[in-house]
Amino acid sequence: MPVGSIPDPSEEHQDLRRAERQRREALEEIRTTLYSIGDAVISTDAAAGVVRMNPVAERLTGWREADAWGKPLREVFRIVNEQTRAEVENPAARVIREGTVVGLANHTLLIARDGAERPIADSGAPIRNEDGRITGVVLVFRDQTEQRRAEKALRDSEQRYRSLFENMLDGFAYCQMLFEGDEPRDFLYLDVNPAFKRLTGLGDVVGKRVSEVIPGIREAHPKLFEIYGRVARSGLPEKYEIYLQELGAWLSIAVYSMERDHFVAVFDNITDRKRGEEALRQSERRQAEAEKLAAAGRLAAQVAHEINNPLAGIKNSFRLIRDAVPKDHPDRDMVERVEREIDRIAHIVRQMYELHSPRAQEPRTISVGETIRDVLAMLEPLCREHGVTVEVGPLPSALTAWVPEGSLQQILYNLTVNAIQASPPRSSINIFVNNADNDFSKTSAF
Repeated sequence: MPVGSIPDPSEEHQDLRRAERQRREALEEIRTTLYSIGDAVISTDAAAGVVRMNPVAERLTGWREADAWGKPLREVFRIVNEQTRAEVENPAARVIREGTVVGLANHTLLIARDGAERPIADSGAPIRNEDGRITGVVLVFRDQTEQRRAEKALRDSEQRYRSLFENMLDGFAYCQMLFEGDEPRDFLYLDVNPAFKRLTGLGDVVGKRVSEVIPGIREAHPKLFEIYGRVARSGLPEKYEIYLQELGAWLSIAVYSMERDHFVAVFDNITDRKRGEEALRQSERRQAEAEKLAAAGRLAAQVAHEINNPLAGIKNSFRLIRDAVPKDHPDRDMVERVEREIDRIAHIVRQMYELHSPRAQEPRTISVGETIRDVLAMLEPLCREHGVTVEVGPLPSALTAWVPEGSLQQILYNLTVNAIQASPPRSSINIFVNNADNDFSKTSAF
């Protein structure tokens, strides 16, 4: 403007209007931001009186901005300690006093106008003018109800998992698989439950490699590592049974993977079940053998019965031949020898029949010595075939037993046949008989 010229009032007025418009735009931008923010916001003046509240703050405090305007912040923003219920110092007072940003301690409750209580987290910051003087406080806070609920749900879930983990009957091992290239070489125990220790008998294994806990296990059980490694890489669960000589136990193991190169093994000790299954198989085999022997016995009895009648006719006819041969005839010895063989065959046939006849299964008093001799007589051909001799030790005089004769004969027959078949040629089998203690009260029950 030239010196001495008179200012144009219209230009000054325009500058003032422009500045006022810019101020209002800036305030509107701040207001829009304040009212759009997702957290609750309250601003105060230098005396901690409420100036502004956004809708979130209105909802949480229960105060409308128009009603709260000018009121002390401590009246609108009431906070207490969640545990002690003691009133907490208003953050605006601290900000004004200390001139720094402050935050609420944990376990702070906001008490709304209607008495509703909400856990909150907040922070307060000073508002300063161009000179740096504090002209107010801005308070930003958020409702932590959902966060607290989520945290509680997580704690409850972890507690349930830990309770299951600690009390489950199956063993549980969480492990990290260790690879060399693509080959599983070892694994590290990250966590195990009490049942793991009870079922395996292993001590503290957490933080140790299995090669430290059970040396040589990888070489002894490569399939174990193959399965663990496959599940840890593929994420596909598998289940299998394995006998670990190192533990002296059969284990049924289910393997899962929750993250790559890690696996969970849930297992049960099935040693007793396996023993029961083996005992059942042996029992079934014995039953099958017994049935085969019974069938063979019935067949033998039938054959003996069929042979006995014609053999009796042969024996009677041969006696006529023997009587027709003079005693001084050169063939007399041969005839008598044939007759003795016929008598021996008849005796064997009779024993075979009596061994498997229904009467032989009824208990009665029998001579143990005679029963042994009868059985050995039937086994003479088998002994000759195998080149084995059977010798019987001294028999106690008048030794008897109250048993089914057929059962005792069958037991002796089976034992002797097994011994003959298992013996090399030119060997000898010795049978000794002793009168055992028959006080059954001393026997053990199984």
